[in-house]
Amino acid sequence: MTKFSVNRKIGVFAISNAGKTYLIKSIIEYLCSQGEQVVIYDTDHMDGNKFDFTGIKGCHPFNPKVGMEDNPEYLNKFLTVIKSKYSNFYLFIDDVDSFFDEHGANAFDFGELKSLASKGRHQRIGLIYASKMASFLPSQLIQNTNLFYVGTFPTERSIKQLDKIVSFKEIHGLNFEAHEFLEIDAENNFKKRVVTV
Repeated sequence: MTKFSVNRKIGVFAISNAGKTYLIKSIIEYLCSQGEQVVIYDTDHMDGNKFDFTGIKGCHPFNPKVGMEDNPEYLNKFLTVIKSKYSNFYLFIDDVDSFFDEHGANAFDFGELKSLASKGRHQRIGLIYASKMASFLPSQLIQNTNLFYVGTFPTERSIKQLDKIVSFKEIHGLNFEAHEFLEIDAENNFKKRVVTV
């Protein structure tokens, strides 16, 4: 597995059923086995617990009681509180694109998330996020991500924000059924390799 440190900002991009769950869970299990702490902003508990983190020592799931569409600013408040409680940890946010649709991306202030992306390494906070669509994610988040896992997408528009690091042609050849991802390491001259989960 690629070396992880708390300086890592890891983005996992793929459509549903492409293997994001397995990949992220294996990353989190690995980090926790190395003694890292992982705080999980688990919006999926509202839809039947897609992720099951029970029994993973070092995992701290947090289940927000509101959906993103009800109160997108809730994430800002959560990050402010969690940074006061923990130090030297990873934060995992699933479906981060739900914060940044074509309306929400401009309508709300996600200053804490953008700050975490750009300054997290100075605060000893790593970030792992998953997205089904990269189109409306803030460029500040993408520019500060240093390890990408990109699975298959149906259209070029879906990965528009990633076009400086990967071409649609490169991921179009991935095997969706085998859960292949293209790993792109920005800390290592954007070295690319195919990984299977």
